[in-house]
Amino acid sequence: EPIVDFAMGLLSSVITIVMFIEILWEIGGSLSLTWSGSEITIPAYLVLAAILYAVIVTLLVTAVGRRLAGLIAQRTESEAGLRFALMRIRDHGEAIALARTEAGERQAVAQSHGVLVLRWLSVITQRARLTWITNGSSALVPVVPLLLAAPKYLAGEMTLGGVVQVAAAFVAVQNACNWLFDNFMRIAEWLAAARRVNELADALEEVEQEPPAQGLVIEDGPHDSLRLEAVTLHDGAGHALAADIGFVLPAGAVLHVTGEAGFAKNALMQAIAGLWQQGEGAIVLPRGARVATVPQHLQLPGIGL
Repeated sequence: EPIVDFAMGLLSSVITIVMFIEILWEIGGSLSLTWSGSEITIPAYLVLAAILYAVIVTLLVTAVGRRLAGLIAQRTESEAGLRFALMRIRDHGEAIALARTEAGERQAVAQSHGVLVLRWLSVITQRARLTWITNGSSALVPVVPLLLAAPKYLAGEMTLGGVVQVAAAFVAVQNACNWLFDNFMRIAEWLAAARRVNELADALEEVEQEPPAQGLVIEDGPHDSLRLEAVTLHDGAGHALAADIGFVLPAGAVLHVTGEAGFAKNALMQAIAGLWQQGEGAIVLPRGARVATVPQHLQLPGIGL
């Protein structure tokens, strides 16, 4: 939808530029200047002035606002992070209260909120800089054509009506050429959203790709026991979570796994269930076994009515 709006606005601006450039060309004509005893003629000088003015303003807007898309993307990321932190606290409120970790959660939320505020201020500062350029250009646009047409009017080569027509055409051309910075905020927001969608699409493609060959082997054994042989688990960065785990668990036996808080115990359960592939060693499941685990937080499926 934004792309269609941008295309329609750009097409309208191009048509406006073509129509009013012709007025500047016909009424403005050429300008003759005397320099060091020689006469210099500038053909269609008002057209050249309009194009030069538009190029200068566009370059200024682009130079000042080039960081705006990245700042908006960072702001959106911080907003999502704060929402996620608040939802996590809501979903785990009972566990947080029982563990007496309210102070740490408040500190984490306050830190996320502080980062969001700083990024919002960065976006506001960048928009304020753009506002100086756009407002300054809007104030100068009606004055510039009058200054350019004044020499020919004082010389009697242009009537007052021609000056008014030239000024109106110059303003119309500038308004059409200002399509970029009139839509700069919308373009920056669209670009930030497009980048986030592309990043998500790239991440999904990486997930859907076949995982690289790992040293961790999961296979069915001929016996009715669960056996782990020198199992070492790694995280995504290659750091070891658990090393050299080995045991034999016969049918009907119970094993209590203890350790420091972290991902190691969950990773071990996921590896036995076939969901964790980074690691080394061998996991031999009982003959014809089907692994089922009960997660720490139950997820009940929704039932449609």
